[in-house]
Amino acid sequence: MRYGDFTTADSVVEVSRPNGVWINILDDEDIIGYPLKPINAAYKVAVDMDYITEIGGLLSVGSPISHVGYWEDPNVYKPIAKKLAMDYERIAHNKPYSWLAYNKYIKKLWNF
Repeated sequence: MRYGDFTTADSVVEVSRPNGVWINILDDEDIIGYPLKPINAAYKVAVDMDYITEIGGLLSVGSPISHVGYWEDPNVYKPIAKKLAMDYERIAHNKPYSWLAYNKYIKKLWNF
């Protein structure tokens, strides 16, 4: 959004690899959040996954109110907590991070 025309935003925020991950969680009725991978080739590479969840209710459809509901949805905080736990194990116990294991956890959690 800082570029105005986001299709020209080719300087995306980079995620530290190999341990970092960028999962964009959004509600398709949230007027603030939107899928990032389709923006352009740079975002397609930088963003690991766009995941659409349902956080809003009838009163929040098409309203910024839906944007504050993410922390009430377990499909939002569980993958964040899992990644934090994996990072702790990596740092404190020298256990390597596995994108495949994390991705498998997310797909099981979100059933896709």
